[in-house]
Amino acid sequence: STYKTKFNDNADALIDAVDEKYAAFPACLPLEDIIGDAPVHTFLQGLIKMVETREGAIVKAFVDSYGDKARETAFKAALDFGSALGENLKGQVDEGGMESVFKALYDHQLDGMPCDQGAQPEVQGKDLLIRQSDCLHRENWQAVDAPLDVMCKITGAWIEGFVKGAAPGLSYRIEDSVVEGSSECRYYISRQ
Repeated sequence: STYKTKFNDNADALIDAVDEKYAAFPACLPLEDIIGDAPVHTFLQGLIKMVETREGAIVKAFVDSYGDKARETAFKAALDFGSALGENLKGQVDEGGMESVFKALYDHQLDGMPCDQGAQPEVQGKDLLIRQSDCLHRENWQAVDAPLDVMCKITGAWIEGFVKGAAPGLSYRIEDSVVEGSSECRYYISRQ
């Protein structure tokens, strides 16, 4: 909806083109009808693939058409959405306890299936270092030729907003990213 607000009628055509190629589940269907007889694990993996592929396709379509304006619009939307979600947790997240920050973040961020090799937290003094040996989203984004650096920065903007919304005394920064050639993703959440 942010792209629709920013780019008006042109947005509808771009989104319709993505919808034709990468269909979403029909809205308003009960979950049991959507899942059907599929094993739950298989269904959830397919759902993640569908959502991340569509997300990548939409971002690609807008970046291809609007360049930096589309990038900045996506970054701001992700930051604002993360911040609003984080603000709902203000007071519940202990700014002094980095483990509670990590738990809150990963209770609200989709990062693959529980069995996937996900984020590994490490408290270092007043910093929380989060490492990942691989980007679990990359394959889905690459499937639609989405700009990986932009997708990674959208995710980072969401995390930054979430952290600042939930615990205003904390900051977030990315140090390394797999999609930009590093051997692992490394980002920090720090007390200011």
